[in-house]
Amino acid sequence: MAMGMEYPTLVMIRDEAFNYYSRGSRIILHELGHQWFYGILGNDQINNPWFDEGAATFFERLYIADDNITKVFYQNYESYSEISIQKIIDTPILGTCFLSSSEMNYYKCAYDYSAIMFSEIYMALGKKQFTMLMNKLYKKFKFGIVSKEDFIDANFQIDRENTEEIILKYFGN
Repeated sequence: MAMGMEYPTLVMIRDEAFNYYSRGSRIILHELGHQWFYGILGNDQINNPWFDEGAATFFERLYIADDNITKVFYQNYESYSEISIQKIIDTPILGTCFLSSSEMNYYKCAYDYSAIMFSEIYMALGKKQFTMLMNKLYKKFKFGIVSKEDFIDANFQIDRENTEEIILKYFGN
């Protein structure tokens, strides 16, 4: 059962989330992130949950990471088997990643895998250019829908050379 849920201008957190400070803090960060990612920059949440869940998870972890971004983004995979990781990593976000009926597979695709994509773009662009990317998306799509194509175009406009390989890895051809 979910520990938190977001609605436009409203975040609800279950009491149980606060049994462990760090878990409760992460849930608050994540759900507040949804005020921006789907609240301001929207997406097709049924067919493309990678955008809002991935972005909310990315910014939650970025806040926590501070100077240790790589460790924070990849630590969740330590508990998964190597085969499970490779299956997910080798699957484009909009490919068969979401076709499984497994709740765990959905979670890994929408939250972890998508957040790792955002982190790889962040590391490839650097903070300044990544901020430019987010500002570009905000200016063009605020209170609207960001499609896969819109996201890819914005990346390529900022720095195609450093993001093209990442985009292909996560979205396929």
